[in-house]
Amino acid sequence: MQPEPVRPKRRWAWAILAVVLVAALGGLATCALLAREPAPERPSIVGEWRGTWRVERTGDDTYTGIGLSDAIEPDSGCPYRAGETEWRVTGKAPQYGGEERWVRGAGGQNCEYTWSKATFTLLDEGNTVEVCSTDPWNRGERLCRKLPRTGTSPVGSSH
Repeated sequence: MQPEPVRPKRRWAWAILAVVLVAALGGLATCALLAREPAPERPSIVGEWRGTWRVERTGDDTYTGIGLSDAIEPDSGCPYRAGETEWRVTGKAPQYGGEERWVRGAGGQNCEYTWSKATFTLLDEGNTVEVCSTDPWNRGERLCRKLPRTGTSPVGSSH
């Protein structure tokens, strides 16, 4: 009498189960990725601030702040002219770096303009910008002011 042949183990059943399980998990992961909402756009510094400055994009992560009207700096009496660059801004929202133009003089005479390092921080979901810079003639004095947005939507593709 011959011994009964040894039957091979059914490993193929486990292999099929593993493939089905991997496919199901992959499908769930794909569904989760597709169902996720896109991240909201970050606000941009581009726009109009307090009706006094308009910030325009000039390149990748570079911006210029232009004065919208003639103004007299109260301490020196020196003029800022409409259309002049008063801010040079670099970076991405919500914290930008750059420079702000300062002036000194007396009674509108002997006006001297220079640039000083500055930060530009978007607050209130982009509806306010805080501008801080250091007095270039008195390095210990730092001036910060919050300016409301007065034009152009705070969310945009130029951030």
